[in-house]
Amino acid sequence: MKVLVISNLYPSKKAPYHGSFVKEFVKQIKSDNRVNQVDCALLRGWHSGVMVKLWLYVKFYLAILYRLVFFNYDLVYIHLITHSTLPVWLVSKFKQLNLVFNIHGEDLLVTTPLAKRLLRLALPLLYKSQNVVVPSYYFRSVMMDKLPKLDKDKIIVSPSGGVSELFFGMPHTYAGKTRFKVGYVSRIDRGKGWDVLLKATELLGDQIPLEMAIVGGGYEVAQLKTRLQESGLKNVNYVGPIGHDDLPRFYASLDLFVFPTLLRESLGLVGLEAMAAGVPVIASRIGGIQDYVRDGENGFFFKTGDAEDLTAKIRKFLSLPADSKDWMSRIAVETATRYRSQNVSDELFNKILRITR
Repeated sequence: MKVLVISNLYPSKKAPYHGSFVKEFVKQIKSDNRVNQVDCALLRGWHSGVMVKLWLYVKFYLAILYRLVFFNYDLVYIHLITHSTLPVWLVSKFKQLNLVFNIHGEDLLVTTPLAKRLLRLALPLLYKSQNVVVPSYYFRSVMMDKLPKLDKDKIIVSPSGGVSELFFGMPHTYAGKTRFKVGYVSRIDRGKGWDVLLKATELLGDQIPLEMAIVGGGYEVAQLKTRLQESGLKNVNYVGPIGHDDLPRFYASLDLFVFPTLLRESLGLVGLEAMAAGVPVIASRIGGIQDYVRDGENGFFFKTGDAEDLTAKIRKFLSLPADSKDWMSRIAVETATRYRSQNVSDELFNKILRITR
């Protein structure tokens, strides 16, 4: 089989975390013995300048058009449908395409006028596609509510490539620990909750001996650094972006992971990656995170956007006896095991790699 993968979200050297799940997907499908050729049309990294973005999208669209017009593929797999759809829509007018769409949160829960127009353009292709892949059962229900005309039998729940074997480690042992390391991995952008985490850290003060480590990059890094300077928080370390292959070591160094997003995440893979390393998760009770966080077992939920409640849940976890923390760590690893990449990819590819010419 010949497969074309299209995505406007993919890591670059400067943004190694950006779309790492798409990179993992490409790696997995290339290793499947039913596929003998995988081509890609990708937009790498993230860019803030309007003219730079425009130029990169022109090149991205031309790459898609070139591949679709001059080559034939058994399957065209599209991550993040809205901003990738225009050239696919144009080619579909004169050429039959076997399409699979992988939809993520911002694809369907659009907020800008441009994204709304692009979604309307994508809908006819979505209805005619071979399959529609979504990352969680929560997001499947959102899609069914918003797109009732979509054939529910073509929807596949597959958790964003799953958790790579690199992330799995042993459950933690907390006996004798007197200082704790709490981590955050996500974009430093509006809605991701980094500011809620900093507020909670301020509220904790010096009451509990802990170190806060923040990993990620984005449009609000300057605001984060300013906030750190103004607050005088000496126990917060902004690490910056690190590559996907370096994340397992970071997760393994943590005692607790905080996922404070305000957005309806379609899954939230970082929480599962932390669990694979044996790290319990405190998360906002929102979106696809609810698929895998079990309150009081592998972590705790806190009220979305509420720094005081987050503070209380951090205190609650850290005040648990060591054996209770150990138990939560074991349950975290067990939870992540159900999301192993190989199992997830095998199940997905068995469903989508069935179209032949």
